[in-house]
Parts: sequence; C-alpha cells; structure tokens
Amino acid sequence: MCYKRRTGAPSPRERGSGGEVTRQNKQPMKLIEQLLSSLAWLQLFIAPALIGSFLGLLLWLNFRSGWGVVGGGILALLGIGVGIAFAEKARRGKGTIEFMSRTSAHPELYRDDKKNQA
Repeated sequence: MCYKRRTGAPSPRERGSGGEVTRQNKQPMKLIEQLLSSLAWLQLFIAPALIGSFLGLLLWLNFRSGWGVVGGGILALLGIGVGIAFAEKARRGKGTIEFMSRTSAHPELYRDDKKNQA
C-alpha cells in the first residue's frame, strides 16, 4: 500500500506543535550549545596557560637579563601550547562539556566529604 501525503494543511511535524523541535527552535539551542562548549574549552585551556605564564614570570623576575626574558617567554608559550593541546584533545574525544562534567562528578572527589560527614 502506498500512502499519499495529502496536500493542504501542514502536518503536525511541519507546524511544530506538540513541543517538537523545528528548524526555527533549533538555532538558539545550537548557539547556546556552542557557547557552553566554548566556555568549557576556555576553562580547559586557561589552567596550563596560567601555570606556564606564572612560571615564565618567576623566571623573568629571577633573571632580569635577556635570557630571563627569552626563558620566561618560552615558558609562557609552552604553557599556552600545552593548554591548547589539552583542550583540543578533550574536545575531539568526547567533547569539552562531557569531559568537564565527568571530571567534576568523579566519585573519588567526594570520598573525603562522605568520611567527614559520618
């Protein structure tokens, strides 16, 4: 049996009734998802970048010569490179949002809290 789609009124899927996701409703959700993913990527990037920059600053403060500036710059760039590599590895794996949620909800992080409450 072949069913012909009747012409005239649009189907419920086309109308978007019943809470179904339509093309118009999908765009804001996609934007919010990209924003949250970008913020999670930035969180993963910023920690190694700040550590490298801080170590570079300490090296520069201890050796104020030209070598201190070069060494400090290299450490800062190394921290930025490690931060980019780490954030990209997490993004390409499961995604940055899932990576962040798995690390923040790990049971070993809450083991000490449960012992202190008892």
